[in-house]
Amino acid sequence: MRIDGVPSTIYAVNKVLESAGEGRHIYAYLVHVSHEPGLDYNQFHRIDMTLHDHVTKEYGEGTVFWKETEVI
Repeated sequence: MRIDGVPSTIYAVNKVLESAGEGRHIYAYLVHVSHEPGLDYNQFHRIDMTLHDHVTKEYGEGTVFWKETEVI
């Protein structure tokens, strides 16, 4: 896991069941990670993730550009 190219620590991964409409559901994963102090929530950040399934030996990658829309 990297945020703007900086390695990030994964604290927890939670599997959740989400509605996909018309009585269908999908699984999603909420990933809780560390970030650099002073991260500006008002600009976009590139988040890269690489996954490895130890059972099937498959790999996957994904990238998302994220900006906080509301800071609580």
